[in-house]
Amino acid sequence: MPRRGLGLWLTTAIWIAVCGGIWAYHDYQLKHGEEIVLKTVPVDPRDILRGDYVVLRYEISTARRGGADAPYYFRPNQVVYVALEDEGGEWRVAGAGFEPPGEGLYLRGRIRSATPDQLQIDYGIESFFVPEGEGKKYEEARNRDRLWAVVSVSPHGNAYLKRLEIR
Repeated sequence: MPRRGLGLWLTTAIWIAVCGGIWAYHDYQLKHGEEIVLKTVPVDPRDILRGDYVVLRYEISTARRGGADAPYYFRPNQVVYVALEDEGGEWRVAGAGFEPPGEGLYLRGRIRSATPDQLQIDYGIESFFVPEGEGKKYEEARNRDRLWAVVSVSPHGNAYLKRLEIR
């Protein structure tokens, strides 16, 4: 009986350590990643079952193809690294490829769709839950081109949506 109890306690401790470690990792990235502000673009979501949330798209969700990446074949759901450049406080796509850039800020994303001219990319920050009753306010601001997303970027290119700002 004592060994069985020990196994239960050991299993519980391992689960708590794993869950706590995952939480601590994401919390650290959120607090210590480089903060950038991204401009959103309008999209029209409709989903009654999810509660109040805002579906977001970004200017950086579309990357033009050409130049050095033209010969490569991009496929849906493939991991892609998007280099970013700061143009007067607005972050824009500087390039996209299969490997992280050697220097500078970049985001890790997945290709939603690819055409010969452009890539549609998801970064995992495309929806944001808001307090009940406030979703409409954020959707209206987004549709009037006044909604900005504050994003924390980890050194590995992972994006964490911190908050939304209406400007």
